[in-house]
Amino acid sequence: MTLHLEEEIIRHARENPQQLPTLDMILDRFAIALPLAFKSFLSILPEIEEKSRQDMRCDVAVETLPQPCLISVVKAHPWTGRVACVVEPDLLFSVLELMLGGSKGKPGDWKPRSFTAIERSIGLKVAELVLNVVQNCFGHVLETTFEHDLVETMPKALVLAQPGTPSFLARYAIDLDGRRGHVSLLIPYGSFGEVRGILAAPFHGGLEEGPGGWDSEMGQTIADAELKLTAVLTHIRVSLSEVLAWQKGQVIDLGVTPEEPITGTVNGTPALRGAFGHRANGSLALRVTERLVTSEEALKHVSRTD
Repeated sequence: MTLHLEEEIIRHARENPQQLPTLDMILDRFAIALPLAFKSFLSILPEIEEKSRQDMRCDVAVETLPQPCLISVVKAHPWTGRVACVVEPDLLFSVLELMLGGSKGKPGDWKPRSFTAIERSIGLKVAELVLNVVQNCFGHVLETTFEHDLVETMPKALVLAQPGTPSFLARYAIDLDGRRGHVSLLIPYGSFGEVRGILAAPFHGGLEEGPGGWDSEMGQTIADAELKLTAVLTHIRVSLSEVLAWQKGQVIDLGVTPEEPITGTVNGTPALRGAFGHRANGSLALRVTERLVTSEEALKHVSRTD
């Protein structure tokens, strides 16, 4: 009985490793950042849902992967191991159909078979996109570089770590314009090596301000936001009695000439100076003659605007 209990304790310790709160934060950030990466790749902003995040032995995790699938493995530096990105067939073919202009059709059926050269190439691009997001998310906490190692299409041929190595498998569902596919991350805990202590440290809040910090991350997230540009001719002061005396058809002298510069404001902040002109179709246009804020200042201002 005592021997059985000891074996059970050892098994539980192997399959339920130390909690890594900072790693949990990184994976949460990954799920937020991944849609933006897909938008740049396919011009479609997908919906991402984390389907599962499980601790299990590496060999058990590999057995759960569909056959075939596209598995891209990278070496992680300065870690001591490797990371696997698993692109499942449903995601690979959803991306392929969208790239070929099939955004309005229904998702096609697929029967298990070997991937063609084109399918393999597209799958590798998707895996590279996902792994770049993973690398960037880890990079906010510790310096991380991924180096391509190998590609497998049959999970049973994958040798990522020793079979009994504690690992975690995170699986995500990606909805692309009505098409649903899946991608997974498989990382043996032993891959973290010396950086494991950083990931085990409590996470007390968001990113710090500065290069690569929360402000630049927010700036990247809102870079595609639509803002209102207002062209301001001038400001004049008038009395309340003058305002009350205004009549329809009355001409108000603004005291400016067509040659005077116009100030362009974005969300109430002066952003540029320009000159009025006419386009070939007769519509008014504003030619920028001077920028009043840098790109970094503009993003920081917008990110801090309620």
